[in-house]
Amino acid sequence: MIDLHSHMLPEVDDGARTLEEALEMAGMAVACGITHMVLTPHINLRHYPNSLESLTPVFEAFQAAVKSRALPLQLALGAEVRIAPELLMGTAWQKLPTIGQLNGKPVLLLEMPYSQVPAGTIELIRWLTQQQVQPVIAHPERNREVMAHLSLAQDLKHAGALLQGTVGAFTGDFGEGAKAAATQLMQGGLFDYLASDSHRQDKRSPQLSTVLAELNRAWGEERMLALTETLPWQIAQSKFA
Repeated sequence: MIDLHSHMLPEVDDGARTLEEALEMAGMAVACGITHMVLTPHINLRHYPNSLESLTPVFEAFQAAVKSRALPLQLALGAEVRIAPELLMGTAWQKLPTIGQLNGKPVLLLEMPYSQVPAGTIELIRWLTQQQVQPVIAHPERNREVMAHLSLAQDLKHAGALLQGTVGAFTGDFGEGAKAAATQLMQGGLFDYLASDSHRQDKRSPQLSTVLAELNRAWGEERMLALTETLPWQIAQSKFA
């Protein structure tokens, strides 16, 4: 699996709390077959005012620690950016860590609040695509407004966004509403790729072997390969060149 959404980077958001916990999570990721990860700490002006400049030294230290443990896990730095005009409009988006490139365009992973699809989101997605940026909406199945009106997910895609589902949503990790929405979005072919959105050892861990095996049985190996390796690698490969 190529995992494009993880909060493994220690002590920068609500993910790994210590370096040792982050290293344990890296070992868990390797054990379940993850070979490459783009780490995506939150960038959220209110709660996690991270930046490329502040995250880079933390990432480099963690990358060195993973190498010192001889873990066969390739790492790159990205971010999960909370939708906000201050972060995305004008040229501000150019200072944000991307998760890779697709068709020559930088790819930004964007987070909506769980309660709603913010007013202006469709217009923002269209504007970003006009700037030759490829937006990705993280875990739409966990947004309460999308749960209630799945057509909103189609609207996001029609505006130009990719949709990233979370593996744990299919087993009820985020509640029955998110599970039902994830299943319906998968049935409708609306997910472009899946990711772990792992946070901690004991909560939303990167140990996905059992879940991925269940998804392979439910949706077929060919489709799961496309969702967990093919497109994720197309996006991320520039980060590992």
